[in-house]
Amino acid sequence: MQSLPSVAQNEVQLQALFLPSQTPGLFYHGPDQVQLPMGDGFRCVGGPLFRLPVVVSNDTGQAFFDLDLSTPPTAAGEILPGSTWNFQFWYRDPTGPGGSGFNWTDGASIRSCP
Repeated sequence: MQSLPSVAQNEVQLQALFLPSQTPGLFYHGPDQVQLPMGDGFRCVGGPLFRLPVVVSNDTGQAFFDLDLSTPPTAAGEILPGSTWNFQFWYRDPTGPGGSGFNWTDGASIRSCP
């Protein structure tokens, strides 16, 4: 990461890469890091979880979501200056290696600045 996202500028875009094309999934975030086997991978985000709207990956297997910091999913999920949150993308993967039908991207930890 080249710079910390600024809460005041409200310009945060979440990205998930190397997904199956045209696959639904969702970004979510939470305050804690965990490593829980689930589906064909690991859930890396813990604590109270805050789900964002469903997005569909494009033809090249990329999913994007412009995170609006002025409208948190709930007051408890608000991203404040100086806070650190963990993000991950959960997606359907019907042909995945484990046969569970879903998988996870790697997790990312993001600390915000004013």
